[in-house]
Amino acid sequence: MGDSGPVIVSGCFSVITPAHLMLIRAASDLAQMMEVQFEIVVDSDQSMKAQNRESILGISEKVSALRVFSRHVSVQDSMAAYIGKYKPRIWVKGWDRIGLMPDEDLKALESAGTHLMFMGPFPGPHASDIISRCKRSEPA
Repeated sequence: MGDSGPVIVSGCFSVITPAHLMLIRAASDLAQMMEVQFEIVVDSDQSMKAQNRESILGISEKVSALRVFSRHVSVQDSMAAYIGKYKPRIWVKGWDRIGLMPDEDLKALESAGTHLMFMGPFPGPHASDIISRCKRSEPA
């Protein structure tokens, strides 16, 4: 692998959908083409235990690291601190996150010289749609 910063894909991944898997695969392929490491960063929340996500997302042999952080614990665990520490080359988010990135994260990406890339849309249901249906008790 090259000595440049990694390609990183991040998200909450509360409900793993085919679209999530396609996003992860696309980011992984990008890292492989660029000959840099590929990492997944999982934003820990209360909707799913972190170890469950690790077992689901950590199955790809292309993943160099799987990191779990909680935006709500401390400044040291913030995404901005993570970006400053690991200085990724490219940060990949799903297309549905356009315009929703916190200013603090955007400033950290700019400071680290990291390119922000949005991928998608990918076919199939999205996690937010599935969660909304479950709350309304509609069939998927």
